Amino acid sequence: MTYAETELTLPDVREDRFLPSALLREVAASARPHRLSFPDGHRGWLVSDYATARAVLADRRFIIGVSRQPRGTPGKLDAFHAALGPLAAGAITSKDPPEHTRLRRAVGDRFSAVSVEGRAESIEGIVRGQLAALESAGRPADLLRVFARPIPCRVICDVLGVPQSDQDQFIGPTDLILSPSGTPDDVTRAFAEFSEYVRGVVAAKRAHRGDDLLSDLVHGTNLSADEICGLALELVVTGHETTAEHAAAV
Repeated sequence: MTYAETELTLPDVREDRFLPSALLREVAASARPHRLSFPDGHRGWLVSDYATARAVLADRRFIIGVSRQPRGTPGKLDAFHAALGPLAAGAITSKDPPEHTRLRRAVGDRFSAVSVEGRAESIEGIVRGQLAALESAGRPADLLRVFARPIPCRVICDVLGVPQSDQDQFIGPTDLILSPSGTPDDVTRAFAEFSEYVRGVVAAKRAHRGDDLLSDLVHGTNLSADEICGLALELVVTGHETTAEHAAAV
């Protein structure tokens, strides 16, 4: 495998809302790993082709690194980790095996092909409801706000066993950590509120079991409350935001 000699710094601002930057398209066409400098000075590697990405993800010599600050206000990631506190025990995307494997297995049944297929009717109903909301909004309508964003959040709330009326409790913290405009104080406050809320939900599931993922985790595993609450947050961040942006783009 050959590596490009030039170290890259990718632009923070998109040149086109619907296309990657010209530099990123050039890198992808080269199909070679490039040394990459992140906005906070952190250095890493950019892999752009499928074969190399698959090889890296399958190679146990590579480990997960989460030290990079996100775009926007300096110190936001530090504030996030401080506010997350003990819930970091369930942060599956920041862990390597065997911890990653143990946490993934705990939620695996609810995301199997059979389980997901069994939710098709419920998900279709959610989509129909948001299509109706989009139509009722009239023209022009905000596709992201009215259609794309509510769908994955409502589906995740359904899987977790969280009332649909509480979905803002999940969306708010995610928006702040991913938004360049969120300040460290905003992040600290939002995740402290989320932690308090989700601990209350987990306590309610312990008292009254339902047919949902949080109930499965509380009654069917030996995970701690911190791990369960952290996993709930991970599912929202990784499942809600990426799915909403993809739906809007399509």
